[in-house]
Amino acid sequence: MDNTPKNILITGASKGIGRALALEAAKQQINVGLAARSEKELQEVQREIREAGGKAEIYTGSVSDEAFV
Repeated sequence: MDNTPKNILITGASKGIGRALALEAAKQQINVGLAARSEKELQEVQREIREAGGKAEIYTGSVSDEAFV
């Protein structure tokens, strides 16, 4: 069994499919980077992941902004 930590960055993680993907990845013990424009909504997703024992970090910004990317 491979014990190497798995990491994923999900854009649009505050709503819809992005949020669902983030929550599912965390259930599979994947460390999740959450990226979106709404910090408040990202904090809610991060809280849910952490309460379930997962790891998540927030990156607030827009992927259309070169300085963010």
